Amino acid sequence: MFNSSPLVGRLITVLSTIEACRPKSKPAKIGNLTAAASVGKSDNL
Repeated sequence: MFNSSPLVGRLITVLSTIEACRPKSKPAKIGNLTAAASVGKSDNL
């Protein structure tokens, strides 16, 4: 099976970087990214 964990990690890193570059964006977005990251990690297990 293809292991997508590295791709998921890269996606999360990119999204986090985008959020870091846009500090004035909605704070809720960061929480949603964290939740999505948790869901993505549990899906890959």
